[in-house]
Amino acid sequence: MLCVRERTDCKIAVRLDYDVLHDFLWAAARGNLPTDTTRNGYHLVFWKTGDLANCAVSDMGWDKLRGLARLLRDFGAPDNRE
Repeated sequence: MLCVRERTDCKIAVRLDYDVLHDFLWAAARGNLPTDTTRNGYHLVFWKTGDLANCAVSDMGWDKLRGLARLLRDFGAPDNRE
C-alpha cells in the first residue's frame, strides 16, 4: 500500500495470477462518481464506501474485475452484526 504524505489519496496494488488490480481511494466529495468505463484498454470500476471513494483499475475482464471490486466494497462496509 502506498499512501502519499500531505495528500488525501491512497493506492493499493494486488497481483492475482497474471493480473494486477490497482485500487485508488480518496475522500468522497458530494455528488456522483463517474460511471464504470474503459480507457486505453484498462477497465475502471467506481464505488463509495462511507466517506471514501474507490476506483479499481485493471486490464482483466469485466466480470473478474467487478467481482474483486465487490469483495473490496464488502470488506470496507460497516459490520451490522451485534
